[in-house]
Amino acid sequence: VHGDNRINMGLHKASFFVLWFILVLSYGVDELDFLSNITEASEKGVIIFTGNLFEKHIVGKRQRKYSVVLLITTRVKCYFCDIIQAIFEAITLGYKLENSYVKGKNNPVYFGVLYYAKEHHAMFAKYGFRDLPILSIVNNEMKNNMLSGESSHIFTSESIIEKTAILSFINTHTHSKITLPKKFTENLLDMSLPLLVVILGIIVIVKYREAFRNPLCWFAASCVIILICCGGGVYNVLHNTPLVGVSKDKNGNTIYQVISGSLRHQYGGEGYFAALLVLLSGGSLISLVMLHRGKVLGRVLGYFLIITFLGTSWALYEMYKFKSPSYDPSFESPERYIKGPL
Repeated sequence: VHGDNRINMGLHKASFFVLWFILVLSYGVDELDFLSNITEASEKGVIIFTGNLFEKHIVGKRQRKYSVVLLITTRVKCYFCDIIQAIFEAITLGYKLENSYVKGKNNPVYFGVLYYAKEHHAMFAKYGFRDLPILSIVNNEMKNNMLSGESSHIFTSESIIEKTAILSFINTHTHSKITLPKKFTENLLDMSLPLLVVILGIIVIVKYREAFRNPLCWFAASCVIILICCGGGVYNVLHNTPLVGVSKDKNGNTIYQVISGSLRHQYGGEGYFAALLVLLSGGSLISLVMLHRGKVLGRVLGYFLIITFLGTSWALYEMYKFKSPSYDPSFESPERYIKGPL
């Protein structure tokens, strides 16, 4: 009898373990079904996380067989946040075209957004979500704190916003190799634009050949080239650089920053303004040399050009001092560079 009781108890324990295992397994499958279904139903393939969904699917400590690329941002008018979200949605499209969220795939990748709201204030304070936007990769490699480790990136006004860099960050931490998709119109534009520029160039040269023989034409063209090159026109296009920086102070007020405080980063407007100062400074010296100072008007223009040169040079110096307080132009090498006789 005792042996039968022991067998029955063993069977009960075994059946309980099997039932528990089936429940855990089915719970995981239901979760993948749930995430895949709401991703499929969403307009842009992005899950809009509420506070409850965030607590259930993101904060939970259980093992995951999937990754969630989570953007924590705000719906409040924020130019900087809008740029990050536009890049985020473009990358999401690339993953959606690859069906990266399909449940049967190895380590499916889902994209989600958590917006700040008044009802989320306590939750944001609890998890330390102070500086927005934040891009975090949620998977088994994530630390206990979402803001710790290499799988989380907090964007600031000093961050270099580059679409390919953000895509590389996501690919690295989701172990994917997704490329950015291009629309047919974009591909057509990429192919036709250089040809269109060449054709228009030939037409303009043929029609206005006399104007191209005038030195002032080439002087004006050189000024435009200097303005674009010194202003970082190519850099701005490649990195999608905003004209000005947008951030918020402790009180939540919007602050516009025209000049970046970092030597490794610049805003679009800042670059073009510095290039304009260089152009005016150099142009004033060239004009001063060519100026005939025999008459009163010539002398007045001469003084004006001298003041322009000094003013633009001082403005450039102050810009460099703002970006690097240790900047001090000199013909001597800095003492820290001097190692003694060669």
